Amino acid sequence: MASGSTRDVPSSVASFLPSRCRGRTTMKMFSAISLAAIAAVSAASPAASTTIDFTGFSTGATASPIVYPEATFTSSTRRFFVGAAGLATEICPYTVGGDCSASMSVLFSAAVDGLTFETSGYDGASNLFVSGTGAGGAFAISFNNGGGFDTLFIDLTAFSGITSLSLSTDDPAGVAYDAFTFQASGAVPEPASWALMIAGAGVAGGALRRRRSVKTSISFA
Repeated sequence: MASGSTRDVPSSVASFLPSRCRGRTTMKMFSAISLAAIAAVSAASPAASTTIDFTGFSTGATASPIVYPEATFTSSTRRFFVGAAGLATEICPYTVGGDCSASMSVLFSAAVDGLTFETSGYDGASNLFVSGTGAGGAFAISFNNGGGFDTLFIDLTAFSGITSLSLSTDDPAGVAYDAFTFQASGAVPEPASWALMIAGAGVAGGALRRRRSVKTSISFA
């Protein structure tokens, strides 16, 4: 037989091929699957953030609690005031004395990550006291407005899996709250991302089927 020629080898013969050959084929198959999975995950969009800014409420007093699908806001006085600090849609826990010095709580429908919100209406040097429950258990932290800043951005992104918050202040007239922004804790890929991963698996499966349909050949020197 001419050197370098090939011919089809029956499966009974192919079974005696060196295990390293079969191992290479298996590795190629797994590589194809891995690459397809990595491509799908890499293309996945990050989970979208939710912002609750109380749009739609008219300026003035409104009943507590304020309920959204993602979170429930409750005033210790059972009343909120919308627009108290000059921003169009912020809320404050409203007292019978006509100020915003009461406390409020936030209960999330599901654990959240990346939580931030805005506060406003400070009079002089004041503190905001924040306590809550997260993936690591209970936590408490305070923020100071620096003695003259009317607004203060609150960043709780260091805490994950937050399920509840309690908010209070030592400001004489109290403060207002706005723009609670967060995303679901440990968010799973969005539907489009699932579609990409399924498509990637389909490509890998097709590659495996095509591989199986090829006859095994061996070269003879």
